[in-house]
Formats: sequence, C-alpha cells, structure tokens
Amino acid sequence: DNSIDFDVYQWEKGDEYTLEAEANYFATEYGTTAEAVTINGIDGYKYVSAEDYAKNTYTVVNYMFEDDTYIIEICFWTVNTDAEYAAVDEIINTLKKN
Repeated sequence: DNSIDFDVYQWEKGDEYTLEAEANYFATEYGTTAEAVTINGIDGYKYVSAEDYAKNTYTVVNYMFEDDTYIIEICFWTVNTDAEYAAVDEIINTLKKN
C-alpha cells in the first residue's frame, strides 16, 4: 500500500512504431505530455499519468526506451509522495547499456 510497484512492457517496433510516436500516443491517452529524457546516456521519454486500480488512484511515472528491435516501457506506480518519487529516480538511474 505504501511502496512502489512497477510494470515492464516490451513490444516489437517493426515498421509500425517509433519511440517518439508511442510515447506521445500513451501520454495523450492519459491527458499528459511526454518529455524527452536521457538516463545514463540512454535516450527515451517520460510521462506521468493518473491511473485507477482497485478503487484507488495512483500517480504512475512512465519511462519509454528503445533498442534496434523493441520499445520498452517501465511504469512506476506510486502513491504520490516525495519519498516514492526519490525512490523512482534512484531506481531508474541504475539503468545501463550493455
């Protein structure tokens, strides 16, 4: 109830999807705007959404990245506290390219 949960999604880009278009699409679906970010040299997008689950509304911090084949989205579900936002920053900043 008072800790971060997260989901990870991955889908193939093919000729159909681009990272920027997908980030803008999902941000628009949630009434927000995607912003470009760089995490440890990895370019991507971030948007923050309000989402309902089990009769509660959560603030979800969403990051989207890509490689040659896939788009990857990491969604951090928070209860909208500064401590959780700091934890999200700490976690996302552990990402590295191999």
